[in-house]
Amino acid sequence: GAGSSEQNGRCERVHQDLARIMRCLLHGAGLGPEYWSFALIHATYLLNRWPHKAIRMSPYQAMFNKLPDLSHLRIFGAKVEIFKQDKQGAKLDHRSTPGIFLHYAGSHTNVMVQDSITKSIKNSRHIAWDELHISSPIDKRPPMTEAIAGHLQPQRETKAKGPTTLRITPLTTNATMP
Repeated sequence: GAGSSEQNGRCERVHQDLARIMRCLLHGAGLGPEYWSFALIHATYLLNRWPHKAIRMSPYQAMFNKLPDLSHLRIFGAKVEIFKQDKQGAKLDHRSTPGIFLHYAGSHTNVMVQDSITKSIKNSRHIAWDELHISSPIDKRPPMTEAIAGHLQPQRETKAKGPTTLRITPLTTNATMP
């Protein structure tokens, strides 16, 4: 029946996990519910690479008998520049168009992106990533950029106990000391 997920517990648990991941992806990227299908595909991609308690490995590892390579993972909703491959323009024409990363397509080298100008969905592998939305105004950046940028801040240095010494070695014989 509707609203009674306990009747189909095993299946519903996966749906709850996917829904939770989708909500996090959409909120973190600052995207609306119209992107739910892309968030679902990306959430499934991630969930298949996470270790599962019942099988003591990730579903990917169970299927392919090897650990998944996670070095290529990118942030859902990240800003990208899609390089134009189809036509050669004038020397000073723009060679890229802005877009949004939606999910991986077939392999981790091809990704689905939305062209921000035409709003069309494209399969591309020739893109430049701007995961922190550095090229966006601060007030237009999605919430996930603040979380990531906070982790990238340099750690505060603790004051050294006692006097610090600066050693200077002249590189030439006629160099003067500061």
